[in-house]
Amino acid sequence: MAVCTTASQPASDALFIGIGYLIGERSGSRIPVIEGLPKPMSEDPLKALGAVAASTGAVAMFHAIGITPEAPTLNDAFGGRDPDDVVEFTMDDIRNALARLSTAREGAPLAAVSLGTPHFSIDEFWAFVPLLSGFQIAPGVEFYINTSRETLRAIDQAGLLPVIEKAGIRLVTDTCTYVTSILRDGGGAVMTNSGKWAHYAPANLGVDVAFGSTEDCLRSASSGRIERSGL
Repeated sequence: MAVCTTASQPASDALFIGIGYLIGERSGSRIPVIEGLPKPMSEDPLKALGAVAASTGAVAMFHAIGITPEAPTLNDAFGGRDPDDVVEFTMDDIRNALARLSTAREGAPLAAVSLGTPHFSIDEFWAFVPLLSGFQIAPGVEFYINTSRETLRAIDQAGLLPVIEKAGIRLVTDTCTYVTSILRDGGGAVMTNSGKWAHYAPANLGVDVAFGSTEDCLRSASSGRIERSGL
């Protein structure tokens, strides 16, 4: 299956998640080949794309032309064969997909934020910690980041852990908050930067969810209400 995008946006996490959402819906268990994807700065946006594609569909792997090493060209990705289907996604399609990841309205009271599904990487922590300058969590809002024990050890050794803990952020290791009894009933919505978390949490936890960027999540945690800038 070939997927062509007309996205001219920068390589934001939200863009990759929106594309992943649509790819999962349209691909089922087929292997998609994505053309037109902007080149990400790290593997983390690709990880997020794959996670949500496996949530809305059953995508086990994908090829991204000019990005994943085995797929420098369409011909290489398909091994000289023709695709069995070709789908084009526009920016409106991607925005609509991202909107479907939220069940909570703008400005709704916020009970918690949960980042890191898939687990936060060391690179994501290095990008996240500078955003904590001047950050304060609003009363009654809980803030979680899901990660692995290996990454927890690495950020501790790098001196990042005290900064994160001082900000009132709780790290959850080797599991995710949408599958374990960690979140309390705070009487409000939960915000996330993860398409996978947003897809599963309403049914698993019975909570309203708001999807947004990491910056949106921090801004909302400070105000105690859902605030988003959009794609």
